[in-house]
Amino acid sequence: MAKKSLEQFQRDISRVFEAGMHKGSKRASTPKFRAEHTFSRETTENYASVARDFGNFVYQSHGVTDLRFLKSEHGQAFIERQLERFQNGQLSAGTVKTYIHSLAKLQSMAREQMGARIRVINKDEMLTRAKEVDAVRRIEDAHKGRIISRFEAEQMVDQLAGSHSPNALVISELARFALETGARITAGLRFQVQHIDFGRNAVTFEGDKGGKTRTVVQVDPSYMRHLQTFVEGRTPGRQVFEILRQDGNLHNLDDARHTIENLYARHAEKLGIDGANFHSQRKAFANVRYATYRELNYKALERELTERMKFSPQLADKIKNIESRMGAHHGVGRHLSHDQIAKLLVSIDLGHERLDVLRFYLESDEEE
Repeated sequence: MAKKSLEQFQRDISRVFEAGMHKGSKRASTPKFRAEHTFSRETTENYASVARDFGNFVYQSHGVTDLRFLKSEHGQAFIERQLERFQNGQLSAGTVKTYIHSLAKLQSMAREQMGARIRVINKDEMLTRAKEVDAVRRIEDAHKGRIISRFEAEQMVDQLAGSHSPNALVISELARFALETGARITAGLRFQVQHIDFGRNAVTFEGDKGGKTRTVVQVDPSYMRHLQTFVEGRTPGRQVFEILRQDGNLHNLDDARHTIENLYARHAEKLGIDGANFHSQRKAFANVRYATYRELNYKALERELTERMKFSPQLADKIKNIESRMGAHHGVGRHLSHDQIAKLLVSIDLGHERLDVLRFYLESDEEE
């Protein structure tokens, strides 16, 4: 087999990611691939950039010119290099984790497309190495914003409404929306009228973090009636929460986000909840949902989890793997405790479909 040039090798890598791009053509990919790989264009380009750097590294250092000849030792050497850059002050905390995830995505996507056992990285092993040298965001830095109660979150809604900002009403409404739906600030600013389902009391976030689509069900009916009044007369395709400049035009996304974050932080301090930021509204939502789920009986929780699995192939695979490891052959979630299912449902509501991040959201992570 003729040796490929670096440019050819990097084109191979680019094609792998382009096929997995959320807005790109995926006609040639399998149904399994289409179900599992739905990245946003921004995320895909970020991953592809890291992968191209990796391609250059293995080409120069190991003479590898074909994806099929990659080995985990190549991925390990590349990550070790990034760890050295972190220790020399060239990379910020948390960036190495992005490199690790990028290689993991390259590995899984290349395997799917090429049908070959491509070895690039042992993800868990490399994440452990990153933690050993503290090359991850510290807990106090990750998911910034302290946990607040629903009462405090409601106080913030009122406080923002009474601010002197020309966008006071809209920002207050956005904060209430985050409390009721768990919306991130960016997702809230992008949220459009057609993504509200008043019949089901549900809202859908298209292209949420990581390019995922997230639907929040069982939103409080009284809030949905309020939201219906708020959007009355608006046409589909229009943003629900519009932050305006002084000239009456819409702020761009970054400027709107910074305006809201700064206003929220100032008013949180006035209320005596220092350290809270807009993300704290999402944390209040998580704790309200957790309390609600814990009040349900086990059978009701099991039915709820089964229903969610119908709309998430990734979640279905995750539960299947958990059950398989536990030797279960009868019933979804049968070997998960009441509290574990409650937390899993909260994580789904947040759009994570994983439990490890809940330590940043819930007031208590104690198992019953």
